[in-house]
Amino acid sequence: MSDTIEQDWGNYWQGRAASEAGTALVGVGVETNAEIAAFWTARFETLPKTARLLDLACGAGSVVRHAAALGLTELTGVDISKDAIATLKSEFPTVTGVVASADASGLPRGSFDVVASQFGFEYADAVKAAADAARLLGTGGQFLALAHSADSAIEAEVSGLGGDAKAVLDSGFISAARDLFFADMSGSSDAVFQTAAQAFAGPQAQVLTIAKKAGGLAAHLYQGTQTLYQQRKRYHLEDVLGWLGGMEAEITAFLGRMDSMQAAALSEAQAKAVVQALEKGGLTAQPLEKFLSPSTGDVIGWIISATDKN
Repeated sequence: MSDTIEQDWGNYWQGRAASEAGTALVGVGVETNAEIAAFWTARFETLPKTARLLDLACGAGSVVRHAAALGLTELTGVDISKDAIATLKSEFPTVTGVVASADASGLPRGSFDVVASQFGFEYADAVKAAADAARLLGTGGQFLALAHSADSAIEAEVSGLGGDAKAVLDSGFISAARDLFFADMSGSSDAVFQTAAQAFAGPQAQVLTIAKKAGGLAAHLYQGTQTLYQQRKRYHLEDVLGWLGGMEAEITAFLGRMDSMQAAALSEAQAKAVVQALEKGGLTAQPLEKFLSPSTGDVIGWIISATDKN
């Protein structure tokens, strides 16, 4: 994961995700929490309460949450984002939080009974992460992951959301809005204002179309800009320009996160390479399986599981 993308996710965990930490993909509607919770419950409910469980690339602790709800207490989360770990610790103070990459945790060999991951380990080098997960498992331990699939409904939705974010940025709306506010609030001539207003009309129409279709950040940007313009006499120009700059940064970061989700999605060949890495690490892997939404039949992701041979 690049430094830029890592920061995009760090900002995410500090911000809007911190209040919705149980949702692995806040803002992506295909993921149904109840269905994923049922998946983990079915696999964790027979574990001893003292089972040592690692949530690999944990984010704010999606897997930890399900394990803790079933009474498991020996819980650890690893994530490359210190902000994700801080969010995890704020809700689960007794969980051990480790800032590290999923493919190089640095944790002791054989120190876990379960290594689990929910849309996480594949953001690192998935094959290396699988090899390290095998190293971390003790005798009879098990690896279990839900991973992004290249043909999943999540990937399709993420692609659409990323396309909308890119279209907003490419429209020139924010730059044109800056020029319009500057012309209006800095005492420019009528001719300069009219030129700025005409230049804003096209981008405004583009973003309105996206906002009506997709809502989200596009709608927030459009509605916020409209409100600021209607109430512009209440604001200083620098405050308006600061808000527009903040929105540009947030949409850019959102696009970065969507791009990283798409990049993380595993093809069948890549998923099979993960399985091979687990087997090379001494585990017996179950056949690769797609996780289908019980309610819609949509592909949510890969189920990748393996057990220590000993």
